[in-house]
Amino acid sequence: MKKVNLHICDPDELYLARLDGFIQHRERSPFNVMTYTTADSACRAAEDSGILLLNSDLYDPVARKISAGDMDKVWRRLILLNEGDFDWESAKDTYDSGIEIDITDKYQSAGQLYAFLLDTCIDPAQQRYAKGALGKEDHFVQLLGVFAPGEYTRREAFALELAKSHVPDCLYISFEELSLNTSMGCSLSDMIVLIKEKQEGISGKMESYLTHEDGLDILPPAACPYDLMEVSEDEWLFWLEQLMTHSKYKTIILDFGGTLPNIALMELCAKIYLPYTPQTEEKSRRFESLLDFMGKKDVLNKLELKLSGGVHHGLL
Repeated sequence: MKKVNLHICDPDELYLARLDGFIQHRERSPFNVMTYTTADSACRAAEDSGILLLNSDLYDPVARKISAGDMDKVWRRLILLNEGDFDWESAKDTYDSGIEIDITDKYQSAGQLYAFLLDTCIDPAQQRYAKGALGKEDHFVQLLGVFAPGEYTRREAFALELAKSHVPDCLYISFEELSLNTSMGCSLSDMIVLIKEKQEGISGKMESYLTHEDGLDILPPAACPYDLMEVSEDEWLFWLEQLMTHSKYKTIILDFGGTLPNIALMELCAKIYLPYTPQTEEKSRRFESLLDFMGKKDVLNKLELKLSGGVHHGLL
């Protein structure tokens, strides 16, 4: 089948690289992806058969060029990646772009955005073909993160109870570096061998490394904390993306342990819970401030502080 040209324009080069990599590595992806960091570069590459996925902050200069008739070709569809404060009602009254426009949240997971693109831009036959690669249609896993600096016992209890509230079809993964449980048999350390080899079908090979508790599948923390340092960001992303598209799970809980989580892994999460006590609330607030200082608005918007004491089944 002929692929659809998908032009993605966003000033955040890291965001572009990760989204490009996610889409290009989807089995049977119907998209050819091209990326740009400025409105001018995207406009120079415009074509009437392509789709433009555009940061909402760049809509104004692009719409001006289209409305003024300065472009020989325009895209057949424009999708705006909303940063959160885009006033579409005002914008659509200002310019007459003459092309179909949709809006979606920039800070949703890559899997959710990919599903949106399939449903919005691809004809039904190609949709069935692309989604067939996932084993079943619309199988995009929800990743939920848990992080609480300095709160090992409470964080682990919170994360496990959160995971049990999502059984069946839920996987709990612990990135804890210094686990108090040293007699668990197989662990994340065993998986790391496969992760570093980037083996296809890795999600199906994980079953023998899991433990099970009250219907919940658990991948215990690494037997040796130094094993975690051997895995690159790209390798972690490969593994989690394999789980998101090829596993049986509907929800995966990532217990990030006691050290600062990898930013790229947090970006994959739909939500990140920060359980805290009155004594540790300041640390959680400092983590929020750190993300704000780093300009990680996408991750900051996913944080949800929870006063420690656990969660109740069915309430999340």
